[in-house]
Amino acid sequence: MEIDIDIAATHLGEDLIEKILNHESTEVISAVLESGAPVWYQNASEGISPLHAATFTQNVDLVNLLLENGAVWNAGLSSDLSQLSVAHCDSPPT
Repeated sequence: MEIDIDIAATHLGEDLIEKILNHESTEVISAVLESGAPVWYQNASEGISPLHAATFTQNVDLVNLLLENGAVWNAGLSSDLSQLSVAHCDSPPT
C-alpha cells in the first residue's frame, strides 16, 4: 500500500497545530516533530502554521523550538496577517 505524501504531511501538520493550540507540553511537541511532522506546514483554508499557533498561544519556548527546527518565520496567513501582527494583537497594552 502506497502512502500519499501530501495526505501524510497534511495529517501530521494538522495534528501538530492542534496539539499546539491545545497547549500540549514542549516535550510532546518535540516528539511530534521528531516523528516527522512538517514544521513548515500551513493549512489550506487559513494558512495557519505551527508557528502561527505557537505565537497565538504566546508560548515563547515553543516559538523558539519551532524556529530552531526550521519554521518559516515570515509566512503569512491567508488574511495577510504576519506572525508579528498576530503576536501584537494578543499582547497586553504597554
